[in-house]
Amino acid sequence: MQDKNYRKQLEAYVKEGLHRGYSLYEIRQRLHENEQSVVEEAISKVLGDLVKEKVKQGYTVKQLKQSFRDNHYPPELITKALSSYRETKQARDIKIQYFVLFLALALTFSLFLTNIGPGITGLVIAGPGQTTELKVQVCTAAIAESSNNSFPDACDGTYPTAGTDNLGADDTNIETHSRGKSQYGGVNVTIFNSSITNCASILSVELCHKRWATSGDTEGACDVSIDNDETNTWSQVNATCTGTSEPSGVTCQNVTNLEGSWTCGNFFGASGPRAQAKVTGSRTSTGGGTVYNTDVLYYKVIYTETVADTAAPSFSSPVNDTNISQYQNNTFNITLTDETQLKNYTLSWNGTGTGSFVNETTFQIGGSSTTWNANTSENSSRRGGEVIGWLYYACDSSNNCNTSATQNYTVPADHYWNNTSLSLGSKTYNTGNMSSITYANFSWNNAQSATLTCSQGNCSVIKANVTTFTVGAYYQYPVNFTCDSNLGLGYAETNYTLTTNFSSKQRQITASCTITSANSPPNAPNLTDPSNNTATTLRFINFTWNNSQDPNGDSLTYNIVVDDDINFGSTAINVSAIVQEADGNTSYNSTTELDVDKQYYWKVRANDSQAYGSFSEIFTFNITSVTTITLTTDLVAFGNLTIDENNNTEDNSPLPFTIRNDGNVRLNITIYATDLFTSSTNPTSKYQFKINESTEGVCWASGTQTSWTNFPNNITSSIAIAYFNYTDINDTAQIEVNITVPSSEQTGDKNSIITYIASVA
Repeated sequence: MQDKNYRKQLEAYVKEGLHRGYSLYEIRQRLHENEQSVVEEAISKVLGDLVKEKVKQGYTVKQLKQSFRDNHYPPELITKALSSYRETKQARDIKIQYFVLFLALALTFSLFLTNIGPGITGLVIAGPGQTTELKVQVCTAAIAESSNNSFPDACDGTYPTAGTDNLGADDTNIETHSRGKSQYGGVNVTIFNSSITNCASILSVELCHKRWATSGDTEGACDVSIDNDETNTWSQVNATCTGTSEPSGVTCQNVTNLEGSWTCGNFFGASGPRAQAKVTGSRTSTGGGTVYNTDVLYYKVIYTETVADTAAPSFSSPVNDTNISQYQNNTFNITLTDETQLKNYTLSWNGTGTGSFVNETTFQIGGSSTTWNANTSENSSRRGGEVIGWLYYACDSSNNCNTSATQNYTVPADHYWNNTSLSLGSKTYNTGNMSSITYANFSWNNAQSATLTCSQGNCSVIKANVTTFTVGAYYQYPVNFTCDSNLGLGYAETNYTLTTNFSSKQRQITASCTITSANSPPNAPNLTDPSNNTATTLRFINFTWNNSQDPNGDSLTYNIVVDDDINFGSTAINVSAIVQEADGNTSYNSTTELDVDKQYYWKVRANDSQAYGSFSEIFTFNITSVTTITLTTDLVAFGNLTIDENNNTEDNSPLPFTIRNDGNVRLNITIYATDLFTSSTNPTSKYQFKINESTEGVCWASGTQTSWTNFPNNITSSIAIAYFNYTDINDTAQIEVNITVPSSEQTGDKNSIITYIASVA
């Protein structure tokens, strides 16, 4: 006979399970060790309360149907839940429309008939006689103790269950311990089950107790307390004395929110701070009954557990590529499925070597996939007609492993060349044949005949030594291709096609060769300009030489090499494919600027498109640096000016000075001038210059004086034109002049001499 508290615990379990999203099937599975009629009553009660709550909230029948459909509740339980409310208008409405609801729910009934999968957390009740046993393991007693927290004596029963358990059930086995006036009697127990190792969390804790004093006793202080960390810091559950008659039932009180949070270690596993409970009572006087009775003291716990994963991965949809011949990649596909998480898979097959099964590299599956398409590509050496067997091994994250069924694949017959392109090389004309052997391979396990035909190209130059032949099983047949150098010059290419009596495939090979004429290279040219051991100021040199003679009359090109090293280790100029000119001489105008004040060496050779001839003798020349500047406009005349009058050359009236770099190096130009005025001597703002570009554009670098600057009166280190260019297309600059007549200047002719000094930049 189950008591009320037990029924309420079952109802709490059902309600919590629905709240967590479990199907009714899952809830029944987790409560399968309990009396099923009581379980069904608990389910009906919870569903009835749910319907009542939703009816009070104003749910329509349509909304109720949708709610029930979403939660997959079975029709027979909905009928039972609705029947208790048919007296209300809402219930009558539900009853009228229930037939439609029953049909809708019947369609979804199969949806919740699913098994509990591994890794899903379930709800379990623990206590004496429950799904999980949870009994007293340690018991100590208080006999006439002055403190209600002192238990130095032995209990009447033997704990755990080697002897009599007086506290695990409402029966005639009772712990009885004496007490006196202001003295306590009672028990202190520690309750756990170390064999349970799959607890995930504690959801609900109740303490159940039954205690009373003997007849004639006078009740004093009574105490029921708990402690979940073994520190004897107690939380009181009940301080009510129950009198001197045995209570009619057991009192179970929810203590989930006492003592902070509860952990699995309080009740389960190998270790942890264990849950304790105590019952004590004292009396207020002497005489009469002195015994305090404790018949029941235990915890009832609802906890979650994790179901172990014991199911290995499964396999489906095996498939491999079709018509894959010997020495081609074959991809083997299969779908892996696991209830929790796939870990890895391995292909095992017999496609190579002696044909024994071998394992390929294991593939690790990342993430938390429960389905995976395994595909592995391997190159097979099995011949036509042979059978490749393959299978997969797969393991999940719990190291449950499985092996798929063996799949078989027959390799189709085939034939092929070792090389699809064969070069026989190059041969000089009329010097005989050249040849090369390649192999025709036959992937089949029976004798066969083969035909080799020239299908395209110059079949008379490149020939095969066979046309039809017969080979046995698993053969390579050598085919010798030859190129006849007596039959013409140039490049020859021929396609040959191989066919067999067992396959419709045609396999081609392309053979090629090159036949060249005998050749004599051209002689060395004679160098003419610049002549040997000469000096020049040009930095871009025009090189000239006499043309070479070729014994075969071939057209010629030239290669010129210039270096400041007579061994030509790091050439300044190295140009090829210079086309020979027709007037007996060939020239090359260099685009490379050579350095000044340096000795250079040069040489030339001819090429007839087949070979180079010998280099010419080596000539040498020197490039001398030249520092020369020219004033192409060397006079600026301002004419008559009055006191305080200003004039400058920016408007080309008068024209400014113009200077040109006629050397072959870049220059720095400095300027100074004699005094123009007697009342204001240099340097003065009355007499200034700046550099401006000519029509050729800018020909200087940064540091050039491009703003009005006072003329210095002697040589300074200040540069007027920096890095003055020397190339003809951009080697000219203008010197603008700006003058202002001082207010105290005397009348008369005024003149100044400007000096320009050039130095190598």
